[in-house]
Amino acid sequence: MKSLINILFFSLILVFINQNAYCYKFVTNGRYITINGFESKILGNKRSLRIFLPESYSSSSRNYPVLYMHDGQNIYYSTNNKMKWNIDKNIDNLVKQNKIEEIIIVGIDNTGERISEYTPTPHGNYGGGKGKLYADFIVNEVKPFIEENFRVLKSKHNTGIAGSSLGGLISLYTALWYPDTFGIVGCISPSFWWDIENTIKNLQSAYQLTNTKIYIDMGYMEMNTDKNKDGIEDTIYTTRVVFFELQKLGIDYPNLIYLEDPKGMHNEITWSERVNNFIIFGFSTQKTLTNKIQKSEMFIFPKEIGLGDYGSFTLNIIFENDLTMSIFNPKFESDVLEYTGNNTFKAVKSGRGYLKIYLENITNNLEVDVLPISSYISILKLNVKSKAKNVKFEVTKLDSIKTNFIIELEKSGDSFVKTITNNKGTVIEGSFILDEIRENTVRKLLLNRVEKEYIFNF
Repeated sequence: MKSLINILFFSLILVFINQNAYCYKFVTNGRYITINGFESKILGNKRSLRIFLPESYSSSSRNYPVLYMHDGQNIYYSTNNKMKWNIDKNIDNLVKQNKIEEIIIVGIDNTGERISEYTPTPHGNYGGGKGKLYADFIVNEVKPFIEENFRVLKSKHNTGIAGSSLGGLISLYTALWYPDTFGIVGCISPSFWWDIENTIKNLQSAYQLTNTKIYIDMGYMEMNTDKNKDGIEDTIYTTRVVFFELQKLGIDYPNLIYLEDPKGMHNEITWSERVNNFIIFGFSTQKTLTNKIQKSEMFIFPKEIGLGDYGSFTLNIIFENDLTMSIFNPKFESDVLEYTGNNTFKAVKSGRGYLKIYLENITNNLEVDVLPISSYISILKLNVKSKAKNVKFEVTKLDSIKTNFIIELEKSGDSFVKTITNNKGTVIEGSFILDEIRENTVRKLLLNRVEKEYIFNF
């Protein structure tokens, strides 16, 4: 009987939509309603809207908070595809645990112009830059349609917008452009690397966001690069920069949460595991989010640290409501590391040492091994045993770069030796020259260890 009532209920909704001059194809499946071919005059294209209603929607007359999410085709549970957010299942579980209030989800499908629509400015290599038009589409076309046909609360503090990757980027910008419309913003693994300078510039005067709840997170396994050799992964660096800029505006917990996930990757499986943190933050049943700490966890990066290297640590605290966030600038103590601010450090003494972080009544301890030389640098020792009067090594390739660089080896006993330092992972290709006669065999020398010696006999 209840199932029949639900079917009849959803049918009435769809008739109502059609009677209001919205001639859209639709599909219903229980609490799921898909509006196909939703047309945008602003963007000049069509897409699907995927709405997920609360369990109590059919039996109540009240209005609900609403969350607009990008990449709508990827957010709901599917038995045939594990690469989904499972936002529907996650929300139902949190509601049953009384951690969040019931909410309506509006998934907005991406189109073939995802990069263009999700970016605020054009990029030299990737194009883009239609983000403002996309934000206008959500505010002036999608939102009015949803508010006319579904029982949603229209106030800013009951309206959220969220997405991942470029979807996280455009969520922040949409809130910047429409600060009186969205009171809850979710930036999951955001692509803040996209024109980070422009983002910083916009945030420096974004005082309109001080009354907005903003959530940002990033995984440490999303991009394994550290171009600046400062111990901070590049994606972590850009998300931290945005977080610090928001703090400068006076925004902080409970209106701002930043989280670094040590195991987080850039995919829907990771986001499905982490999205609960955002949902609790944005739609908690608690009028005031708790600040009572249940436990803390600490992680250090990179795992291999050498003398003179810079590194970073993440200190995550878990509150009693399971909300998790990263903490910066706690009390720092170490016998081998020197604190350099904002959870970064420099290795100043080699050998085995310790790192202690103090937070209120909680102490976090880690053993730290510091190598005697920088872990970013490798030492290559060339040892050529030969009766020749002089030995040289002509570098023909350094990684993928062609060169004719000549390295002179120095006489030492019955050998010719030379020590070379370069970035770890460097490949050197070249030939030995003995008494000006070229040794025809090309040698490939890989600097993949902290120290390696190559011995040749001629």
